[in-house]
Amino acid sequence: MDKIKIERTDRPDDNIVFFAMPYGRKSAAGGPERDYDDLYDNAYAAAVRDLDLTPCRADSIFGTSQGVLESAWRGIQQAGVVVIDFSTRSADVALEFGWAMCLHKRMIVLAQDIERDVPTDVTGLLRPIQYSFDGTGIPRMMQDLKAHIRQALAEPVGTEMTLKPLEGHAEQDRAEVLIADRDHVIVKGARTGRIAEMHKQDVDYLRDVPLDMAKRYPVGREVSGTFVTEADGRPRFSQRVNQRNPWPDLQNSYPKGNVFVGRVVDIKPAGAYIAVAHGVNGLLPGAQTRAADLQLGMEVEAVVTGVDADRQRIHLALSRQPAPAAGRPAADTYPRHGDRQTGTVTRVVPEQPGGGGGYILMTLQDWPNLPLAAFLHCSRMTPELRTRMNSRLLAEGDTLPVEVIQVHPSRKNPPFHEVKVRDLAEVPDVVADDPAADDGDLDGVPAAT
Repeated sequence: MDKIKIERTDRPDDNIVFFAMPYGRKSAAGGPERDYDDLYDNAYAAAVRDLDLTPCRADSIFGTSQGVLESAWRGIQQAGVVVIDFSTRSADVALEFGWAMCLHKRMIVLAQDIERDVPTDVTGLLRPIQYSFDGTGIPRMMQDLKAHIRQALAEPVGTEMTLKPLEGHAEQDRAEVLIADRDHVIVKGARTGRIAEMHKQDVDYLRDVPLDMAKRYPVGREVSGTFVTEADGRPRFSQRVNQRNPWPDLQNSYPKGNVFVGRVVDIKPAGAYIAVAHGVNGLLPGAQTRAADLQLGMEVEAVVTGVDADRQRIHLALSRQPAPAAGRPAADTYPRHGDRQTGTVTRVVPEQPGGGGGYILMTLQDWPNLPLAAFLHCSRMTPELRTRMNSRLLAEGDTLPVEVIQVHPSRKNPPFHEVKVRDLAEVPDVVADDPAADDGDLDGVPAAT
């Protein structure tokens, strides 16, 4: 046992069903001996083959040199579904169950006597199949097993663990940012005095990943985390040590279009933060937050409009739009054509190779509460600004001098007006009502995401 190297070496295959079960002739709780090899060949394996899948047991795996347990570890890694037969209370089966749990495998549990053979905490996680060798017990069990395998394979694939050696020496500390740039910062521990880099992939799983690290973590800012010594001796500062990555599960459980009920946990100018799952909040745009008059603690029905796992963001919209307010906004609630403003960037969408994108959303200094963001299309930018946008050198929070070129009612949000602007340094003079100046439909674009 101590010679088995427990590391992840094989990728899972949904066509393989692995069985962790007793071997040979065994007696369960003093009852008559049963032939579990015959049970595997004529019941378990037969049921799996009926589904056009491949059954697997440790004694049928070739290519290992250290016995059944190493084969079992390899088979569990490769399996799309792991079936556990707890009958006879085998220590080896219990070990294989622990390995499957460790890897976050889809699992199915069987036993002849659930109360006697299956641990209580297991019955709380998985609904076991009870079977009998007598009468119609085996054929009925085969039907139940096939149904459970179909159901397991229909479920989204969870986050299987990859198992890696423990990282080197780790110390929690508060650190001060010494140097900051777009992709990483260098920090110094307040207690340990250690110096290390903190990159975007070290940001807490429960916070969004900034486009510009220097804006989130400016020089002098204190930040909590852990100093880790990598295998090659390099120091690193991370907020993810001992944190479970929830984003693969969130992508599976909250796909685009998923509707759920969540509670408002925070309200910012960018919008309302709604509790989703695993301690992660999604952002409802400011326009919808204000239109629905959301308050802290309210429960709302929201729909997922996108999950960006790389930046650790969930974008939301109201599932049920509030009724439009009567009448139109007063004229003095919006800027006028020709107004010159300082705009603060809230979203950057670079131009895409296949078309689309190429715009900036912003708030205006003298009009911070516009229901829809001011819209700057790429055709209204200087070449320098357009290059910065497409090179991803423009970030949220950056400021730009702009001029208002259009203010008109929104087709998708009738109570509100859209505000379009141009880069103030642009040379061509734009006529507001010139059809050629209609450089993109801003309807429904939120103030921030």
